[in-house]
Amino acid sequence: MTVDNGKVQSGEFIRMYKKSAEPGKKLIIEDYLKQYIVFKLKVTDAIKEGYDTTRAFRNELNGYRNQLAQNYLTDSQTKEKLLQKAYQRSLTEINGWHILIALPQESLPPDTLKAWQKAIDIRERIIKVNHLNR
Repeated sequence: MTVDNGKVQSGEFIRMYKKSAEPGKKLIIEDYLKQYIVFKLKVTDAIKEGYDTTRAFRNELNGYRNQLAQNYLTDSQTKEKLLQKAYQRSLTEINGWHILIALPQESLPPDTLKAWQKAIDIRERIIKVNHLNR
């Protein structure tokens, strides 16, 4: 494509188009093309007139850059994976404070020791599973 005698590679336009799309919203390519051409014309005119050095132009250019940067900084695939992982965890996550092992009332000290060791073993298994899932 040519904008005011300046060549624009198709790859540049496609890359900018893809990065400008907000997650979950469909960006109509014809609408984006109009915005892109206006942007390129403004930049070209500003450079021709020497406006590219003014504060107002630099502020507007920085606004465009920040808008585009947001889409580069937000990787929707990574975000979606993290959300899915958090959701899956929420389905199985249990906040437990006590591990109770049943014992008959007439239990002897060795039986209590076995129950205590069983609770410790359960606790260690839970810690190990939680560590592996992170």
